[in-house]
Amino acid sequence: MSLGFHPGVGTPFATLVAAAALFALSATAGMATDIRQASPMVKIAGDGGAIQAGGASVEIGGVATSVRAGGALVTVNATTTAGVTAIGAQVTIDSKIGGNLKAVGPVVDASGSVAGNADIAGADVKVGLATTGYLRVGGANITILPTNDVKGDLAAFGALVTIGGHVGGKVNAGGAVVTFDGQADGPVEIAGKRVVIGPEAKIAGDLVVRSFSPPEIQQGATITGSVSQIAPSTWWSVAPWRWTLAAGIAVALGTLVAGIVLLLFGGHLFRAGVENVRHRPLSSFLFGILALVLIPFIAALLAVTVVGLSVGFAVAMILPFLVVFGHAVAAAGIAAGLLVRSRGELSIGGSILMLVIGAIVLVGLGLIPWVGPAIVAIAIVLGVGAFTRTLAARLRRPPAMPAA
Repeated sequence: MSLGFHPGVGTPFATLVAAAALFALSATAGMATDIRQASPMVKIAGDGGAIQAGGASVEIGGVATSVRAGGALVTVNATTTAGVTAIGAQVTIDSKIGGNLKAVGPVVDASGSVAGNADIAGADVKVGLATTGYLRVGGANITILPTNDVKGDLAAFGALVTIGGHVGGKVNAGGAVVTFDGQADGPVEIAGKRVVIGPEAKIAGDLVVRSFSPPEIQQGATITGSVSQIAPSTWWSVAPWRWTLAAGIAVALGTLVAGIVLLLFGGHLFRAGVENVRHRPLSSFLFGILALVLIPFIAALLAVTVVGLSVGFAVAMILPFLVVFGHAVAAAGIAAGLLVRSRGELSIGGSILMLVIGAIVLVGLGLIPWVGPAIVAIAIVLGVGAFTRTLAARLRRPPAMPAA
């Protein structure tokens, strides 16, 4: 089995995922848009209407009332009167936004101005925005650039957090290593293993540090208010991020166990389900929605009668079964859709490898603040649909005739 992107598989997969992303984004729209486009390569110059776009590569410019974009590479360089929502593997924002900004992706680079609030989440995040409202950022490596200007409050939580620029309200930050080297008109509260106050820091309010170690206040820093250090809770001396990590490892191991069990006792079902995720993600996602809606509905109808109570309960128990194994199918299918270049069902070894990679990826996505659980929920719906349609196809297959 060879790994890598392949035009024959990656392009239709990216197109269908883009269409699914577009479908999800359009579900939140309050009215019809002027431009709505989904294809592998999307480039739109807005002329004043609302824009919704999905694709492997999405580039949006011009003028628009609002922008909703999803894909692998997403670039928004537009002027809008309302909000911008962008989801992708690499998201670049350089816009004048009249409403709120929501950007999510492993790599996010946001600059320009936002008339409302900004919520940004990713693994590697760089922000140089001018926001009228608050700015909330979550990620592994966060850099708030010196050009950043937040009129409201700033909340930034990650592993490595560096804060520059100006904040008009309160600063609340946390991470393993947090460096504050900007200007704050209000109080600053930082939680971290190591807290550094840089030489360009100017804090008009109080500085509160929640750490076992005192803050490193470098020469040149100005703090008008008081400086206090509060030791974190020492219950079991375990930091919250370690509990989160332990929970993530437990979920990943559970996904691996479910996938291996399905491989052992129904290998073809697992591999066929993975193929449905790879090559038919949009229709599988719709199958998943249908299954998750119809099964509880049927179970409730059966349960309202005394005769059907036990039957209704039995039907309801199908749902956890589909969710557990659907999660495993989704994990392997998403990894295979992105990495496997050959067509056809995966080998057992290839299936296990994709299962391991996919389980880790889904746990990582689930740890993204605010939107992570929603992303995982979408993946589970996709896996449930792929597994359900595979089961349905197996049940429809006529039994083999005995040999004469």
